[in-house]
Amino acid sequence: HHFIISPNLISKYISQLSENKNIKKVYDVLLTAGGVEISLCLASMFLPLGIPISYYEILQETLKYECIAIGYRLMKYLHDETRFYGIVLNPDKQEQVIFSKHDKIIILAEQFISSSQDNCTNF
Repeated sequence: HHFIISPNLISKYISQLSENKNIKKVYDVLLTAGGVEISLCLASMFLPLGIPISYYEILQETLKYECIAIGYRLMKYLHDETRFYGIVLNPDKQEQVIFSKHDKIIILAEQFISSSQDNCTNF
């Protein structure tokens, strides 16, 4: 996969590095070819739909698949700029969310189960 890193992302990267040198290891894993991938996967792969679930429970469920949830995307806000197009990163672990059919969980994983490829988009 190829991607373009924006000047805004680079400035945040440099700022974080200046504050904490140890974060370089995290960025090395995230930005190195063959490292961890960021994927958006259907919430229904991990969770029941239509009932309130805490972000803590989301984390627990994704760990069963050897991946880490870093957020989610609620598709009902897909065109709402004021709600960041439905993307929520690092929410409070007690926050309750109700997922619908097309909502996604944003995960980090080195390799994700191959049967999930139709249900996930990798970045």
